Amino acid sequence: MESSILAAHGEVALCKEYGEVAEWLKALVLKTSRPKGLASSNLALSASKSRPVFPVGFCLNRIGMRYYDRMKERLTELLGWYGVVAIVVAYILISFGAVASNSFAYQLLNLTGAVGIVVDALSDKNYQPAILNTIWFVVAAIAIIRVVVGA
Repeated sequence: MESSILAAHGEVALCKEYGEVAEWLKALVLKTSRPKGLASSNLALSASKSRPVFPVGFCLNRIGMRYYDRMKERLTELLGWYGVVAIVVAYILISFGAVASNSFAYQLLNLTGAVGIVVDALSDKNYQPAILNTIWFVVAAIAIIRVVVGA
């Protein structure tokens, strides 16, 4: 837990909006028992550990949630970019005759590309590309079923 608290020291600014929480974090990182000037604070110390009870957990939880949100956003953006690249590659391959329109690879590129764009679009609450690519996904899924059953 000490390492996560020390890692949080760089993000104390995130906690400033919560008033005394930032002071409690600084005191904990600097290994003092209580922030100066906060002796009569309503943020109680644990009697056995001489550490803040509520603020550190609350603040670290907020930092963790912001980290989770950033990672989720990066993942959805990555999926969206994969979707764009997959659909463009499929279009290039079909346009230059490198694959047939009923090939499994072509339809799989369309299907997975559509999924990537739908995930990214829905995470941004951008419904037009989500609907368009949902239709694209359904068409590709039907085409894949036809290729597999027909093979």
